Amino acid sequence: MLEAEQEKSQANHNAAVSETWQAKFDLFDQAGGTSPRYINQLEWRERVALTYNAPALFLGILYFLWKGMWRKGLGLLGFCLAVGVVIEGVLILAGFDPLRGLKAIAAGSQMLFCMRANACYYRMKRLGDQSWNPFR
Repeated sequence: MLEAEQEKSQANHNAAVSETWQAKFDLFDQAGGTSPRYINQLEWRERVALTYNAPALFLGILYFLWKGMWRKGLGLLGFCLAVGVVIEGVLILAGFDPLRGLKAIAAGSQMLFCMRANACYYRMKRLGDQSWNPFR
């Protein structure tokens, strides 16, 4: 009886996502989760499919909001802002051009959104995770 309920629950989760996302979710399941130690055991193409998300690279937090991951998006934005303020402060104190530092921080932040989007979406849709922590 318990297996039938789990299969029904799994079918409900699968119905809410497209075939492309379903394939990514299956890869996460095959790898054993969203941890890098599991994902690194996959082939190169599979790792790229799970690790990079082009729309998230260009849209950043807007992509997270669009997909309904607003908590994780705001958590990631807060993390990026905090790290950016610290790095910018160090660069200013060291006498470097602050504009160059801002460009590097912005690029790094966008890459972070890109690299966390798939894992966050998997955790939200498949595992029901609604936490603020984007690194879980």
